[in-house]
Amino acid sequence: MPIVGAIAAVVGAGAAVAGAVQSGKAQKKAADQAAATEEENARRAEENAKAWAEANEQQTAFNYAEATLDADITRQKTARDLAFLSGQKNYQADAYDRAIGTVNAQTAERSDALTRQIGATTDLLRVKSGSLTRQLGTTADLFAIKEAGIDRQTANTSELLGIKDEALRRQMTTQAALIGLRGDTIQRDAEDEIAALLGQSGFERAALGRKAAQTLSEASAAVLAAETRTGFEVANLEASASDLDAQSQASLRRAGIEKALGAQEQLRLRAQGERIAGAARAQIGKAGVSLSGSALDVMADQAGEAEMERLAAKYKADITVDSYVEDARTKGVRAVQLRTQGTQMQILGALDAVNTMATAEYQAAELAGQAAEIGRRTSESVGTLERRRVADLETLAIEGKESLAGLETSRRTLAVEGRESLGALDAARQTLYVEGRAQADALVDQVRTLDIEGKQQLGSLRADLATTAREGADKVLALAAERGNTLTNYDEQIATTKIQGEQQEAALRREAEQIKKKGEIDARNIRLTQLAQAADFRASAAARRDSGSAAVTASYLSAGASILGTAGKLATQFPTFFNGSSSSSASTSAPTVVVDP
Repeated sequence: MPIVGAIAAVVGAGAAVAGAVQSGKAQKKAADQAAATEEENARRAEENAKAWAEANEQQTAFNYAEATLDADITRQKTARDLAFLSGQKNYQADAYDRAIGTVNAQTAERSDALTRQIGATTDLLRVKSGSLTRQLGTTADLFAIKEAGIDRQTANTSELLGIKDEALRRQMTTQAALIGLRGDTIQRDAEDEIAALLGQSGFERAALGRKAAQTLSEASAAVLAAETRTGFEVANLEASASDLDAQSQASLRRAGIEKALGAQEQLRLRAQGERIAGAARAQIGKAGVSLSGSALDVMADQAGEAEMERLAAKYKADITVDSYVEDARTKGVRAVQLRTQGTQMQILGALDAVNTMATAEYQAAELAGQAAEIGRRTSESVGTLERRRVADLETLAIEGKESLAGLETSRRTLAVEGRESLGALDAARQTLYVEGRAQADALVDQVRTLDIEGKQQLGSLRADLATTAREGADKVLALAAERGNTLTNYDEQIATTKIQGEQQEAALRREAEQIKKKGEIDARNIRLTQLAQAADFRASAAARRDSGSAAVTASYLSAGASILGTAGKLATQFPTFFNGSSSSSASTSAPTVVVDP
């Protein structure tokens, strides 16, 4: 029976050795699998380094192209702005040239009108002077006749007393002729004044008519200029809206491209995850490990990481697509706003044109009313002159009748006044001389007054003519100065716009270069990070293999210790079995255990 117990102890020790060895191998196998997983993670990190670096380079190239495109757009916008400012400058120059031409034409027209008025005034003064000269000659002739009669009466007193009746009849005839002559003079003076008044009225009404026509013409020119300017501005707004529409369409196309790239990236990451999972299943199956426990957890982690990468790529693509779609919507709304603004400008321009023409027509109507008022006043003045002429003729007729009646009375009293006739004739001669002198002086004074008034009127008209020329020259100089300032401002705006456009373009191109350099640095950092992670994974794999080998070694050492312990127990229980064949030996040698590493 002790032999059976020993055999049982040996068998138990063998089973313990076998279990320890099997446990060591299992630990080594698990360590090898974990090391293989770490190697796979290292390989995947290297692939990720390459893929992410390539994706970053593509994104950098895309951003660089986008920044370069913005610089090109800025250059084109600067060119459009410069063309617009040049067009505005030329338009303003033409407008000022037209305004200067209008001022010159108005000045010339006003000067012509004043020149014609000076001529009409000169003719009127000439007519009045001639009338006074004729009246002076008539008065001189009359007084000469009276003086001759008185001389004859004085020289032939005795004869005149006999023939005084005939002399009185001749005097009556002369008085009648004088009255007729005075009536003709009054008629001619009234006709001359009426003709001059009608000429002046016609001239003023013609000037008002020309002014009304000029007002309507200027209003039409202003409406045409406003319509041209409004059309130009509406065309600019439409061009800006078209540019925004084009940019909106470009943003939509970019959104589609980004969406397609995002979907492609998701498919690539999903395929990559499936490849990694398949490779892991193949490795696990090749190692003979079932898909459970740690191996299943490793595969689940890999699948989760692949899904997280795919979701991250999808989220990034969705954000990019949404930003481009929002940019397209914003630019589309801005294009609609610009077109609405253009429509409003057209409506406001039409209202301004209607108001301008209505104002011009109102001013023309006021000028027509003034012309009608001048005609009415002229008609009243002509009527007044006619009434005065009739009154003067009636007064002259009354005076003639009274004069003739007096002569008739003189005939009847001639016999009584015969003796007193010489004294009366002498007194009459003196009186005639005084009256003639007084009338001649009065007519001369009228001629001088007419000359002074004429010179004053002509001087006033000539001063108005000089003032008109000076004011026209001042307006032309002011418009020329304003034209120079306006064109200088446009030149400064053009220079400023050109400099700002070049600066913006240079800044965008510098930004593009910075984007390119940053993309290269980011790609290099991504490669370094992923390669460092791969090195960490490989170091972890080596550590796991070392730990597996150590576990196997420890299991073998444990098995050897178990065998030695069993041998010691057997030697104690069966000393004779172990010492029988070597009784002459004083010591017992321990069995040697050879461990297969």
